[in-house]
Amino acid sequence: MKDIYDEVVASYHRCRRNAAFFDTFYEIFLAKSPEIALKFARTDFARQKLMLKQSLLEVLNHYCGVTAVREELERLGNLHQQLDVQPKHYELWLEALCKTRSPVPSRVGGVMARSDAPRHYADAVR
Repeated sequence: MKDIYDEVVASYHRCRRNAAFFDTFYEIFLAKSPEIALKFARTDFARQKLMLKQSLLEVLNHYCGVTAVREELERLGNLHQQLDVQPKHYELWLEALCKTRSPVPSRVGGVMARSDAPRHYADAVR
């Protein structure tokens, strides 16, 4: 599990350093559904991208067993519930995240990461 976690965290940091990653993610995500695009119609994307970066890190910490992030994740869950975010929206979000992540070169310790890295990424954020 630690190797998988390390791989996913390394992937997250590579994505985070890629200036286009979060823009590309939102382009893909918003194109997934008119319903999604409507939910983000009045969004300040500069702020939204910062919140996404932080939220992803908290999800990864939770995946690793860091219990201190649970309260924040519950707060985010409640907020998304108030915004009428439904399970189908999370699946579209996850599809967009994995699709955006896949073109980013994946190296761990100088060796290409396993081809199932997108699946591990999905497992970590589920």
